[in-house]
Amino acid sequence: MNNRSTCLTTSGLPRNPYYSHIMRAVATLGRARWKNVVDYVTAQLGRRVTNATIARDLRNLVKMGFIEKVNDEYRVADPIVRYAVLKGL
Repeated sequence: MNNRSTCLTTSGLPRNPYYSHIMRAVATLGRARWKNVVDYVTAQLGRRVTNATIARDLRNLVKMGFIEKVNDEYRVADPIVRYAVLKGL
């Protein structure tokens, strides 16, 4: 088995440098609009991430079922996952 077959981090999220920041943003804010997520990730990283990157990663996290989009707001789909993200588990 090669290293590429392992595509999840220890938190269960696929490897992506921004997924954990986006998840933390949505979990911390409870319900977050796209702009809130961008602002949170920018503040955490100390630099701006492109709009295309944030949009792509939000879309992927929705497709994977980690977060859900209701109207124009994102929220963590599972309260246990939200708790784990907030506690840094």
